[in-house]
Amino acid sequence: MVGMTMAGALAYDLADYPTPFITNGVFDGAIVVGEKAATSDVIGAVDIAASLQASATTEVELDIPSTGSVNLVGDAAQFSISSDILELGENVADVKETFTEDDLAALKSGRVSTQQGSTDYNQYLRFGTSGLATMYVDYTADKDDNVGDYLVIQGIRSTPFFEYQLEFESGFQSELDDCTGTSTVTCGLNDLEDTRINIFGTDYTIVDTTLNSNQEVSLELMGGDVSDTLREGETKTYTIDGTDYEV
Repeated sequence: MVGMTMAGALAYDLADYPTPFITNGVFDGAIVVGEKAATSDVIGAVDIAASLQASATTEVELDIPSTGSVNLVGDAAQFSISSDILELGENVADVKETFTEDDLAALKSGRVSTQQGSTDYNQYLRFGTSGLATMYVDYTADKDDNVGDYLVIQGIRSTPFFEYQLEFESGFQSELDDCTGTSTVTCGLNDLEDTRINIFGTDYTIVDTTLNSNQEVSLELMGGDVSDTLREGETKTYTIDGTDYEV
């Protein structure tokens, strides 16, 4: 019996470690330190225990989606530039910071005209600029413990995560009208009113304008399928999506 036990033990060497002490991820054995063991022996036993604990693991296969192609439907764009593809944990702005009309049809440029002339305008979506929350994709679990790849927006709830910019090129001008106030003067920009502009694929009409003493311009926009002006007591019929509406 002793011979068989010795033969079994001699069948292993350090190249097989941690076998035979770890079986199916579980430690199967005992570490014994004598009552009068030297300090170096105690430290050695602790090191061995730590090593065996680190080896007591079980491999679990995770089903992580591959980096195959993505089919985009509708007016959509990817956070990628040529061979630079968004990776897990990477800030989306590190791959692509600005989207233009070359990426999304809703950001198409346009041209507006007033009595003072005509000018072009451009639209942009920006990510990662100062004051915006960080966005990245992470393979994690949601609040219901459903594991998958999720878009994570890092920051407090009120922090914006993208910036929309509408840029007018030179030439968008108006005469000053209806100025009021003394120390703080505000004026209207009547030449800009009733001008139509397309924002995010939707047509809007500028219905009111204000220029304050700090040279800040405010534009009030109205959007909808139909824009018109009716006199008091006047009625008209408008057709929207095949249905007639009398106003």
